[in-house]
Amino acid sequence: MVVSTNQSVTFFNSDNLIDWKFQSQFGDNEGSHVAVWECPDLFRLPVDGDNKREKWVLHVSIGDNDVTNGSTAQYFIGEFDGKQFVNDHSLETVLTTDFGQDFYAAQSFSDIPKKDGRRIWLGLMANWRYPYQSPTEPWMGAMSIPRQLSLRTTEDGMVKLIQEPIKEMERLRADHLSLDSFVVDGEHIISEFSGTTYEFETTIEWDNVEEFGVRLRQSEEEGTVFGFNAKEGKLFLDRIRSGLETLLDRNANSFQFGRSFVTDYTAKKEMKIRGFVDESSIVHRIICK
Repeated sequence: MVVSTNQSVTFFNSDNLIDWKFQSQFGDNEGSHVAVWECPDLFRLPVDGDNKREKWVLHVSIGDNDVTNGSTAQYFIGEFDGKQFVNDHSLETVLTTDFGQDFYAAQSFSDIPKKDGRRIWLGLMANWRYPYQSPTEPWMGAMSIPRQLSLRTTEDGMVKLIQEPIKEMERLRADHLSLDSFVVDGEHIISEFSGTTYEFETTIEWDNVEEFGVRLRQSEEEGTVFGFNAKEGKLFLDRIRSGLETLLDRNANSFQFGRSFVTDYTAKKEMKIRGFVDESSIVHRIICK
């Protein structure tokens, strides 16, 4: 059993699920300690699809704090012998789970059939910065789309956790619209399509531009902008005109409705985007080439 203990996790073992014996504690001086650790999860994944080379992933969510401007989540990669977890990375290394600001308390499903073999999880689509200001009509809160997890070695040689929408999401597709490529100089309105719930894929190529973006859920009063600041090399999501002002309490205006940047992205003039949009959320998967 993996238990959250303030800014650490503690491992216990039991033969009867009644009497529990302390095994070890992990977390002192490791990773981020800007707030309480919550909702731990521990599972094993192959690296680069090699079942003979597996690593353990220890995941924890991090409570509301001013450093990350809300709540967030982190993970550790290492070895686990049933009693003690040993981190592969240096103490100060922080591996962020999701660069959006509304993915919390993710838990993976156990006992998926071996012939399937996937590790799938979903999380709360929320942030501790504003839950008590959220409206209760027509619903309150939502879960993320299910994501398949894997470990992949990146170009810098570091093994990282990769999340992808599960393939079953494609079953929700009801129609398809394909647009010819076009050149944007200023603005380009896509008049061929409008909707509130859809999936989209696009490839963007650019040269000598400081910033570009895509306006989603656009109306005369509202709109959400996903974009890339090429000058700073950062992706961003601008929600300053995204909706209900009731969430502006408790300084949420600087969090929920501002322009939030994710980690630096080194993109070589081309970016492939896969996005999911519905009545109250936008999720992007980015592939930079």
